[in-house]
Amino acid sequence: MDENAACFLLENHALGGRGLTHKTQDGFGLHRSAIKNVIRTQTLASIEANLHYLVLVSIIMRTQEKSRQGRLNLDLSLHPPSHSPPQPVDNETSSHQQQEEEEEEEEETMEQPRQRRRRTRADTRRMEPPYPWSTDRRAVIHKLEYLQANNIVTIKGEVKCKKCERKYEMEYELMNKFYEITRFIESEKNSMHDRAPSCWANPILPNCNFCNKEKCVEPVIISQEEGDDDDQFSRINWLFLLLGKFLGCLKLKQLRYFCAQNNIHRTGAKNRLLYLVYLALCQQLQPSNIHFL
Repeated sequence: MDENAACFLLENHALGGRGLTHKTQDGFGLHRSAIKNVIRTQTLASIEANLHYLVLVSIIMRTQEKSRQGRLNLDLSLHPPSHSPPQPVDNETSSHQQQEEEEEEEEETMEQPRQRRRRTRADTRRMEPPYPWSTDRRAVIHKLEYLQANNIVTIKGEVKCKKCERKYEMEYELMNKFYEITRFIESEKNSMHDRAPSCWANPILPNCNFCNKEKCVEPVIISQEEGDDDDQFSRINWLFLLLGKFLGCLKLKQLRYFCAQNNIHRTGAKNRLLYLVYLALCQQLQPSNIHFL
């Protein structure tokens, strides 16, 4: 066995086949020059005879080196080393799990039935008619034949001046006013396109009989008494508002109330609902007129 072969053999045994490491500070690493010095001082025969002894020494030195490294790592760490190292977090796995959870939540949401908006139906309870031309149903007036047969030819309603704040009654002749509205609908219906014209949406208010101010009198639609909307809306003087062309003074929720009580589709702009209310009231007075359909 020559000198290089002996060095190679000792290196592999001492370092586990990982090659030489030069650590002069600790003295636990083997250096090629130190091995050669040992080989030169002895014969090759004695080296072969003591080979097992040298391998044993190298194994002990390697074990001491490992224990020394372990003590160094313990001194440099703030916490004692754990027996089981922390498992690395797999970002792809966590993102995949999160995506699966979101998909499950979406499926559960889709499986739940959508709650439909509750539609307000007509109140079929009978009520005491608030006016002689009103029926016992909400937002429904008598036919024209009934009114003529019972000599109800003058329609009255309460108004208020916006200037002097004076309240008083105003009356309209039933037949004259109704035929005026009928002629207007027959001539202008095709050009309305299912929308109320500006003269209906923005009615011209009458003059005050007391302060003589112009265009300042508006109808008293609901009273100031306490009560819910249904109770107040049921007392609206629909026929008086129709003949005086005051329906445009109503609020959107009041127009919707009329449509709900008469089973009319009430979704749309105010001019659309106002158009439907005008035609529905005229149809209640005169159902046989095809222009009110």
